[in-house]
Amino acid sequence: MAIDPIVSALQGQESDHWVLAFAGDLCLLADSAPALQLKVDEARAGLEPLGLKINASKCASLHLSGRHPVVVRESVFTILGAPMKPLAEGEAAVFLGAQVGFHVIPISLRSQTLLS
Repeated sequence: MAIDPIVSALQGQESDHWVLAFAGDLCLLADSAPALQLKVDEARAGLEPLGLKINASKCASLHLSGRHPVVVRESVFTILGAPMKPLAEGEAAVFLGAQVGFHVIPISLRSQTLLS
């Protein structure tokens, strides 16, 4: 895959997975907001020479507090100054065909609720 070197660079030598990639989807993970913004910037810079661009309007971010009680933080991450959509609690984005978010009600359950 053309982006393998970028994925490897973003992952580094870490044993935990910090980058998930498949086809046109890329999911970056970090343990702090500044670290995630840095990874976003590094991904953008690495993809540009390949003629690939990250479209901020098609991206979403989810920043969790990491403390009990776990809550969603309203951090905004950007790509060349364009903001990504920050997911709120209960909102979801779709990654590899699956809903991703915090306290998301699966579509199938929402449909069942509406029908009952």
